[in-house]
Amino acid sequence: MPKGVYKRSPSDNTECPHGHPWTEENTGISARGYRFCRECNRIHSRRGNARRYAANPEKYKAQSRDQAQNHHPLYSTWQNMRQRCVNPKHPAYSHYGERGVTVCERWSNSFKAFLEDMGEKPSPELSIDRIDNDGNYEPGNCRWATKSQQMLNRRSIVKQRHHIHHVTGRQARAVKFLDNWSAKGVDFITLLLEVGPVDKLIIEKRMQGYTQTEIGKMLGLSHTTVGDRENKQLRLQ
Repeated sequence: MPKGVYKRSPSDNTECPHGHPWTEENTGISARGYRFCRECNRIHSRRGNARRYAANPEKYKAQSRDQAQNHHPLYSTWQNMRQRCVNPKHPAYSHYGERGVTVCERWSNSFKAFLEDMGEKPSPELSIDRIDNDGNYEPGNCRWATKSQQMLNRRSIVKQRHHIHHVTGRQARAVKFLDNWSAKGVDFITLLLEVGPVDKLIIEKRMQGYTQTEIGKMLGLSHTTVGDRENKQLRLQ
């Protein structure tokens, strides 16, 4: 029987064998129906930790550091970054590892190094983004970015922007529309979650490069009405 665990005792037994009272806070019931003294368990755990530390201090310290970093809010970000570059079973592997995107050795081997170089995430809405979409996860090529910034940094958009003078029509309008409003601080992801269905359709079509006249014909509205609704929602951001 584990230390600190005792069979059910008569009701007049108010203390465990080590003198700790059977209070509500100090009494637990195991899965097998035994009641156990929580204080005895805590003492036993502390003594066990002390023995392990005395036997191998460096290993114990390393384990403590690993447990601490596993609970860091950015640890899952670091893990996911590595997995999508090396694990063929990861859902996003085809967009990263399969394309040759890697994590630099410094970051791949150490969460601490990753945290030192990237720093704490300034806001929960931000996520890691590679400045050069064809580059690797490494210092100098990564930043904390909003979803709108990441949308503008997608390969298709970057390619369109790079060839903007050779692109005509809808693609060019889409790039200019996104660049113009993102520069003014519009977060398109948040905006699309907040607006009504008609305004959402207008914004989505504008993001795809449709003109206000084309959208008006789809919805049975004048191009002036479409423009007014578009500007009203975008300026609220």
